[in-house]
Amino acid sequence: MEKRIEKWDILKFGLIFLVVFGHVIDTIFQGYPWHQSLMVIIYSFHMPVFIFVSGLFSKKNINQKRYNKIIVFLFMFFILKALLAIGRLIGTGEMGFYVLSEQGLPWYMFAMFAFQMITIAVRKFSPKYIFILAVILACFAGYDTKLDDTLCIMRILVFYPFFYLGYSLDPNRLAKATSDKKLKVISAVVLIGFIILAFAARESLYYFRPLLSGRNPYLFLDKNFGFGALIRLAYYAIVFIIGSAVICLTPDRLGKKGFIAKLGSRTMQIYSLHFMFIYLYLGIAKDDAPPAHPFLIALLLSVAITAICSLKIWTPIFDKLMNPKLKSE
Repeated sequence: MEKRIEKWDILKFGLIFLVVFGHVIDTIFQGYPWHQSLMVIIYSFHMPVFIFVSGLFSKKNINQKRYNKIIVFLFMFFILKALLAIGRLIGTGEMGFYVLSEQGLPWYMFAMFAFQMITIAVRKFSPKYIFILAVILACFAGYDTKLDDTLCIMRILVFYPFFYLGYSLDPNRLAKATSDKKLKVISAVVLIGFIILAFAARESLYYFRPLLSGRNPYLFLDKNFGFGALIRLAYYAIVFIIGSAVICLTPDRLGKKGFIAKLGSRTMQIYSLHFMFIYLYLGIAKDDAPPAHPFLIALLLSVAITAICSLKIWTPIFDKLMNPKLKSE
């Protein structure tokens, strides 16, 4: 067994909390002044970095062609779609299920399946050429208005460069390289500046939110449609800077006996379950008056949902789902 690097599990836990927090405020707390700023901050890097880390630790599946491990993500895609359809029905009274199209949470599962299969197909080619080609395809994909949520194709094209970059790098070397104290100071300045900008220029930056989801063509740019490829290229540069800063600021150890890192090893169950609890909250609080302190309620609700979904009671279930054993094993 390879020794886990706590830094990456700590980072994964921070990112999965942002996934939960982002979904909580976007589903329940829209319309408040801070909503737009937080959406820009969170969505500018949380999924790209999460996918990058997924690429870092998909090497065995890809290099050893562990198809039994890869196809699990395809099964999880359909399982999660079914769970969310039930949760949506209970929480909102609405029902919808589209077999090959997905705009919500399960897209990541299908994308992980596709990312690994694509990388198996191209892994013998020069990494720099594959990465450049992936970026070019993503930049021009936005001009095709027929690319949509069917088979999550747009998101696969847009986010694949992050996965492939992670696959191409060594997690041990990267962890050491990003522990430099000078880099941490620079990273702190970058992140603080970005947060201030996100609040100061809230409406201007929120205009680009459809770009951050990775699923929309450039139609939302209106008169700037022709500059879509350049805007996406700028987006990649910004994600690289912000994402690098986040990685640099991630501590090598956090909490007693690596407690936070242990929670970071359970990101799959948190990702898969958290929206069920958001729907449950919607079902309970649908007729309630707006809370007096919405930001605090959103934060506490996100912490509570993350804590519940990270409990060990769920772990055996997801261990079995994510680690199938073949008869020959």
